Amino acid sequence: MLLNQACNDDLVYTGSQDDKKIVAVIRAESDSLLKIYLQESQLITEDTFSQPLSDAEIRLYKSEVLQETMKSPASGKVKSTFKVKPNDSLGIAIRKDGYNIVRADVQVPEFVSIILFDTVTRIGNDLLLKMSFIDLASRRNFYMVELFALRWKYILHPLTGARIDSTWEKEELEMESVNRIFFSDQNIVTNQQKFELFNDQIFNGQIFSLDMSINSFNLKESQAKGRAEQLEIRFRNINIDYYNFLTSLSLNRPVYGGPFSITSQVPGNIEGGYGIFAAYSTTTRRIIMK
Repeated sequence: MLLNQACNDDLVYTGSQDDKKIVAVIRAESDSLLKIYLQESQLITEDTFSQPLSDAEIRLYKSEVLQETMKSPASGKVKSTFKVKPNDSLGIAIRKDGYNIVRADVQVPEFVSIILFDTVTRIGNDLLLKMSFIDLASRRNFYMVELFALRWKYILHPLTGARIDSTWEKEELEMESVNRIFFSDQNIVTNQQKFELFNDQIFNGQIFSLDMSINSFNLKESQAKGRAEQLEIRFRNINIDYYNFLTSLSLNRPVYGGPFSITSQVPGNIEGGYGIFAAYSTTTRRIIMK
């Protein structure tokens, strides 16, 4: 739980030091196994080391039918044997003596196909890219976009600086939506993180093209890494609760903990505790850089 102060606005905590609750971070990604991480809540005055929650009973439901019962280990990290599918209606119930019962429900979004991903042109030091997709008209959709460079990373000799070994790695890139100005504040999030968040309020059910720019300097070769040989885009259709969770974090990120931070409570969808049950479907596409 995070309590923050911005200028003259205060958030007052009225609980007690013994008011512990379960913090649950649950990820339901289509075509992947459900992942769960549990820990104890902490006061802002406590240390920032996580306190994993063990021996909690976790029950997973699909369309209100029990699918699996699990116990959290000492690490608090649980990997279910249940494989998530688009449009699954999932529910979680978590019980542990001394804590409130935790419940959460999600509907897993559908996959959204990318019909185009390619470079467009260079303007100064910026490389422009375009991604096009057909928005699903069945419901309001919320999107998250990330961009990665695939390249060789080199291990350097500590004395000579010579390259002595290499590994093929994926590196997240900082990107920005070029057509941000066409969105109102309600449609795209002013974001200081490496991913973009937006929704389909102004193009529901239509073909939409997202224009992006990255600094080409981040693609060049250096002593410690080779040039970017491939670019990968990760396009996620995410549930509204995860969208609101990430939006709140993004608003606080630029001056996190500073006097000009935005006082806000990070929203979640965990009833009886804290955290987020995130559900999403991910589509990826790669291009080779020439």
